[in-house]
Amino acid sequence: MSDAWIAIDTETANLRGPSRLLELGALLVVGGREVDAFHALVHPGVPIDPAASAIHGIRDHHLTEAEALDAALARFERWRARVPLVAHNASFDARVLAHAHARAGRTAPTEPWYDSLKLARRTVLDAPDHRLGTLMRFLGLGDAPPHRALADARACAALVGRCLERAGLPRSTPPSEWPGRASRPLALTRT
Repeated sequence: MSDAWIAIDTETANLRGPSRLLELGALLVVGGREVDAFHALVHPGVPIDPAASAIHGIRDHHLTEAEALDAALARFERWRARVPLVAHNASFDARVLAHAHARAGRTAPTEPWYDSLKLARRTVLDAPDHRLGTLMRFLGLGDAPPHRALADARACAALVGRCLERAGLPRSTPPSEWPGRASRPLALTRT
């Protein structure tokens, strides 16, 4: 599956201090097409910061069906393929996921992370800015996603497809062959 990758997004219960994973959404993309999706609402172990709720809309009362962190991560590990991970502003999501794995006593994913933000900066030079919502509207891909993990992962995947089209590449182009700096995996320090 050399043309496979996972679009991923996280939401957190807090904006300050070590991140507390609250929601994880991911899409398995093969040959430029979504083939499977993953979603988990995770009990963060702390009350949700009202400032974080103002961003994603998730409140403490939404957590009645949330999974324990270890259970959600175990389910994610069973689901995910061992393929590159792609996120918009990937260093944030990589840190959130690494911290969540460390809290659960698990090893964080070791697959390379790629950043759709770098790809967009390389291929969408005329955008007013490179925030995910701005790019979605600017490129005619729909409204800004609602800062929910699965919706943002879908937006990331759609953005990658459009950026590759703008670069004259097929949607099936693997991240290691994206233009410029976007083809370099993030250099991450593990938590």
